[in-house]
Amino acid sequence: MKVVYLTLIIISLSVINTSQAANKCYQCGVRLTPGCTKSTCEYNCTLTECSCTALCHTTVRLDDERGPLLESMCAPELTTCQDDSRNLNDIFTEAQITGKCEKYEENLVICECGHDACNNFTLFQHFVLPPEPEPEKEPDASSLPIILGCCVGVVILLLLIVCCVWRRRRRLLNEEEFKCKVTSGNRLSSDDASLIDGGWDESGKHSSSTYRYSSSVATQYTRGSRGNALNHNDHHLPIELSKHVIGQGCFAEVRKAKLQQDASNPQVVSVKIFKLRNYGAWRQEKDMLSERWMRHENIIEFYASEQHTVKGHLQYWLVTAYYQQGSLANFLLNNVVDWMQFCDMALSIAKGLSYLHAENDDTGRIKIPIAHRDIKSSNILVKDNCSSCVLADFGLSLKLDPEMTRDELSNAGQVGTSRYMAPELLERLVNLTDIEMFKRMDVYAAALVLWELANRCEYGEGTASPYMPPFGNLITDRPTKAQMLRLVCREKQKPEIPEKWKSHKGLLFFIDILEEGWDYEPESRITAGCIYERMLKVRTMGDVSTIIDDDKDEKRRVEKENEVNKITEIISTVV
Repeated sequence: MKVVYLTLIIISLSVINTSQAANKCYQCGVRLTPGCTKSTCEYNCTLTECSCTALCHTTVRLDDERGPLLESMCAPELTTCQDDSRNLNDIFTEAQITGKCEKYEENLVICECGHDACNNFTLFQHFVLPPEPEPEKEPDASSLPIILGCCVGVVILLLLIVCCVWRRRRRLLNEEEFKCKVTSGNRLSSDDASLIDGGWDESGKHSSSTYRYSSSVATQYTRGSRGNALNHNDHHLPIELSKHVIGQGCFAEVRKAKLQQDASNPQVVSVKIFKLRNYGAWRQEKDMLSERWMRHENIIEFYASEQHTVKGHLQYWLVTAYYQQGSLANFLLNNVVDWMQFCDMALSIAKGLSYLHAENDDTGRIKIPIAHRDIKSSNILVKDNCSSCVLADFGLSLKLDPEMTRDELSNAGQVGTSRYMAPELLERLVNLTDIEMFKRMDVYAAALVLWELANRCEYGEGTASPYMPPFGNLITDRPTKAQMLRLVCREKQKPEIPEKWKSHKGLLFFIDILEEGWDYEPESRITAGCIYERMLKVRTMGDVSTIIDDDKDEKRRVEKENEVNKITEIISTVV
């Protein structure tokens, strides 16, 4: 860098006239500012005529404590003239006359030249002093919270990543252990049998993402299934799943599918798919639907259960009939029903629930009564004829075996959907010594569903009301148990009965059915069979003809029976 300084200073000196006898030189001492740059370095010196022939002299000192120093003057040793007739060539070397700079110390440079005003550094802007180092800045106190916050954020992020990795690893290990239990045929513990508290909501989606472990499921397993077991053969049914998801929940999804035994005429079915961690819910519903007495016109048609391995993960399927109209909740949301539709749908719901609660099947053989425990409009499917329904989603159902002990009943838990829970269930005051209590809680929920149905009945022009779930004008879309406890048990609220219903003979009688179905005291409620008998009477009280076309009904029954038989035949050829 010093060599550069010397070169720049030499370049800045002008070529002198060697024939000149006397020189004029600039003379002064200037302190340059520390921030001197090639564009800001300026200084002013006075031009002085030397007393005789002499060189112009310049000294640059860079390391002065008070800043860089530049001194301009005549050569001091020649300020007295000895022989004015002599010229510069007689006294100085050519290098001195032309101009030279020499470095005497580390930061001291002396330059000489023999031309008028040659030591005026008019080109000093090319001489760049080294920048003075900036003092170290102390950390700004105001930035400390930001730095601290960033550090804390990084630590929290790292902890979250570690937790996610740990949870994922734990889940994989649990699934692997669970898989070993399932494939080895061992009985599952109550913790393995996970159930969802809530089930499907009014929109057809699952109302809760919280798993509930119920040892009642384990109790069902140990008592054994009286129906068909899972097919462990190597051949699965020729099912082609559709991408169309009918229902999506936290423990299962329902898809439309084709049973393609006959490529020219595939049968449309529904497939409910459970993941490995929800094996308990699948097993519970499979065991329930596999019972011989579960074949009924108002209960979902069950075909088969299968175990699949998809991309290395176990899946459990329930294959059932496909109902293109979907759930009753969605149907009522998009459609109104006439008087006959209302009566027929209400009759089918009451008939299906009465059959579940009964101790004998339609042939008179003994069966175990079943409490559905999650009756609601989204768990009821509308048949393709749009005039009857089937009960579905038996994942929370309970077999009311008279041999069950109080301890086994106490493990049943507080399950169901909050909006449809009976008062005694919300208050946890169920009398577990009486299995009839479970039936009465189903009746309470069924009465709320019938109210939903009647609310969409157009028995006269403009008489149907917009769809609304029970207590929809009083509570949010997904009420909690605490909210329903306050509404139903503390405030004694019930769904509102429209005044216009009282002007219709049939609906006026129907109001009495509702009042006795959702009575606050469970012992005062009527049975599902009683609801069915009374709805038969209500059906004859409409303002339209109630003549039943027996031939048409019989034709529909035969067509449905033929379809079921065809699917059963297809399944039997595979199994």
